[in-house]
Amino acid sequence: MQISGFIETFSDTAAAHEQWLGDWSNLTINRKGQLQNHVGGAAESLLIRASDASVDAEWSFWTRIYGVCSAYNLTRFYLMEDEELQEGYYVQVGGTNKNVTLYRLHRGGGTKVIENEDRVKGLGSDARVNVRLTRSTEGKMQLYSYVEGQDTAEMCEGSYWIDWLQPQWVGLMIKNSKDRGTDMYFDSIVVRGEMQQAPIPEPQPEVGEVTLVLSNECLSLNGDGYEDEVRIDYTIRTEEEETGYWYTAAIYDADGVLVRDLGRHLPMDASGSIVWDGKNRFGQKVTIGIYIAVVEITNEHARPVRERFTIAVLH
Repeated sequence: MQISGFIETFSDTAAAHEQWLGDWSNLTINRKGQLQNHVGGAAESLLIRASDASVDAEWSFWTRIYGVCSAYNLTRFYLMEDEELQEGYYVQVGGTNKNVTLYRLHRGGGTKVIENEDRVKGLGSDARVNVRLTRSTEGKMQLYSYVEGQDTAEMCEGSYWIDWLQPQWVGLMIKNSKDRGTDMYFDSIVVRGEMQQAPIPEPQPEVGEVTLVLSNECLSLNGDGYEDEVRIDYTIRTEEEETGYWYTAAIYDADGVLVRDLGRHLPMDASGSIVWDGKNRFGQKVTIGIYIAVVEITNEHARPVRERFTIAVLH
């Protein structure tokens, strides 16, 4: 296998400009040797660099968001199979959840695959975060973070198994609002690992293991046929035709007020979907905002599985 890796501290400005491709007009390397946005209004700025590190791999970086994290103030670290941001993975720091999360990138859309619920809303108004993402030879990805001034040790955000990853690029993305044109930073990029040659056999989940996946994080109520609903797809690993599982699901607004029940103690098949169409209990479209879907799956022989999903409703 080919070893592919690098260390980038932005200490050599000329080398950084040569090795990182993209639009440098919104970015600068400051006196401290940090990559910093430098733009007079709202912007998204992306730099990419060739790298095929994939297995027995580690990607780490430091990032700072000076100001309140939001949908318009965040940073991302990409592992991309192409230059068009269509396939791969990315770590997001900030955003509406004010957290460190891992997303699967497919056909340009991001699906959250790792997020520690206990860390949601955990980033303050001047977040300085060290992030580390690893992937074992067997395909297990693990996400870690350390928030300066807040954590006493590195925290594991969660794990995710994949059988194939062949990135050709890594990317640094800064998204800032109009008032935060000089408030985002990257530094201390470290990439190491080997190129993957063949898919890893996907590990079989244990009997009774429940998997929940949110179809999309945004729900649009403009009736254009795109993102008109969200689905929470579930799969239960079972060897029997009757699973003996039940689900309870509900939608809450950002203040924790119940908006709509999606089912209470309903029987489940081995796989299926829970769907929300953006309407409240009275059949009316909800207003623009952030909503929380809470799903609890129970079985008389196992501990309940409970997960929360954040959904942004747009018009």
